Amino acid sequence: MAVDLSATITNGKLDDAQNTTSASASQAASKRGTSELGKDAFLSLLCTQMKYQDPLNPQSDTEFISQLASFSALEQMQNLNSTFSQSQAFSMIGQEVHVKADNKQGFVAGTVDYVTVSRGKAYLSIGGTLYSADKLITVISPLYHAQQNTPSIEEQKLSYDHEKPEDLKVKIDLGKDTGKANSFAVLINGKVIDAKKLSFDTESNIVTISKDVLADLKEGSYKVMFLFNDPFETTITDKVVIDVKGTPKVSVETEEESKEESKEETGDSTESDDSKAEQA
Repeated sequence: MAVDLSATITNGKLDDAQNTTSASASQAASKRGTSELGKDAFLSLLCTQMKYQDPLNPQSDTEFISQLASFSALEQMQNLNSTFSQSQAFSMIGQEVHVKADNKQGFVAGTVDYVTVSRGKAYLSIGGTLYSADKLITVISPLYHAQQNTPSIEEQKLSYDHEKPEDLKVKIDLGKDTGKANSFAVLINGKVIDAKKLSFDTESNIVTISKDVLADLKEGSYKVMFLFNDPFETTITDKVVIDVKGTPKVSVETEEESKEESKEETGDSTESDDSKAEQA
């Protein structure tokens, strides 16, 4: 048994008053604690109620059973809440989250590496540091993160003149990280442009469309459609518009082809007339 050497000794005995004060302080310290009503406190109150009930007007056993049932339901709800909180914490593994922290930003962002449970409380591991699951602020879905990094194109209005034909340049953004595209296709007036008629500069992100593609387009406005092979297969149809001016020039080859086709049609009609005459 440990003896307090600072206590006053009278006639070979410790001072009872001081011992009583120390004992009272110890009891008060043990009584101080949480203000929550736990299992032990509830059972203690129930036993005290049964011990000091009025013998002339005792409570019925049904009242005690009702209180026990209420206590059991409360205990099950607490256990269920704890289990749900832990399950929710485990579902955070691999997710990008924000948790409260004592720094300039007020939070820490990172991916949850693993979840551990200590004394019924779940902790999230982010960058090698454990944070209580109660400090969770935001959970970011990987799909949402990828959607923010998909390919994009700013609005651009281009012009093409048949009198002064030139290649057209369109600036695009292939995206980044998990939402980036590796290739794309271009459609004008509903027709897919041959890849040989396109060139792409990876440094400036500029697509050059050959003037040969536009040589046959009539005067008017045309929307350019871009199809990307990113995870979401992004399609952009209303950002780039080409205004075509002038009349398409018919090439010599086209004229010769049209003449040959007309000759063939004339020959076919002549043969058909001769056959009809022979039959007559």
